[in-house]
Amino acid sequence: MDLYEAFRTAAIEQGVSSADVDAYLADGRPCLRLGPGPGPVAGWVGGLPVLPDGVAWPRADGNDHDVEAEPFPLAVTIDLAALPWEGLREALPFTLPATGLLQLFYLYSQDPRSQHCTGEEEALGFVRVVHVPDLGLAGQRAVPEYAHAEKWPVPVHERVELRATLRIDIPGFDPDYGTKLPGLPADHPHSAVLKDLTLRFLPVGPYWEGVQVGGHTWGEQWDCEDAIAAELAPPGEDSSSKARQERKQQVYREWLPLAQFSVQDEEYTNARLMIRREDLAAARFDRVRSYQEFTE
Repeated sequence: MDLYEAFRTAAIEQGVSSADVDAYLADGRPCLRLGPGPGPVAGWVGGLPVLPDGVAWPRADGNDHDVEAEPFPLAVTIDLAALPWEGLREALPFTLPATGLLQLFYLYSQDPRSQHCTGEEEALGFVRVVHVPDLGLAGQRAVPEYAHAEKWPVPVHERVELRATLRIDIPGFDPDYGTKLPGLPADHPHSAVLKDLTLRFLPVGPYWEGVQVGGHTWGEQWDCEDAIAAELAPPGEDSSSKARQERKQQVYREWLPLAQFSVQDEEYTNARLMIRREDLAAARFDRVRSYQEFTE
């Protein structure tokens, strides 16, 4: 039984009509949530990377940051082979590689380009994604030497292990209050039932304690889809035009969050890494775009 069917069954058993359940789940998106909990280790934040021979530690190129050639800190590692694959491929509406490590290097920056990007090169500038499919040809790598290392050391955070669970991400649901019911009125007679069930199926726990793959984009102040639609728009297009709104819906269909996580040591800062579905299916990780957001 998949997550949607499990949710529907539990809701109907508690008196919610089939039509109301379907309306509530209409915009739900399956996602992987990596965070604290039981089960096998499926990833971690921090630590040192594992890189194949001949593959250098990713560095800034001078356009990314005010310090040229600074190595990118390793933020997140996903152990693809350790994901709970049984039934996962059928449940997720996107494709991930099945083997190796997916390592996300993220360079935090206060540069405005790291928030609202204005072009593909700038959007790519603050993240590097390295997929290592064969660990037999790779080894752990120490931080390389670089200029200004004493003044601006690359942070190597303590490794914190993560476990993976499959969840449904319901847009607009507040886990603290649960007063907004997508597709249904706030005073729905079964709002308490839907809230309780949603807390079971949503990505659980504080977002800053884990990593989300897929689902909906986080957006405290602005949406990634708005930024991408603006980048893809022709010059002079009105942001409130019908064409822009249609483009945003196209972005919503064609793009997804490869990973979203809270940036370590940077309070109120979220990393949001976006990729086209077709690029993810082809493992074209050099096309990931970064959209950093300050939440305060």
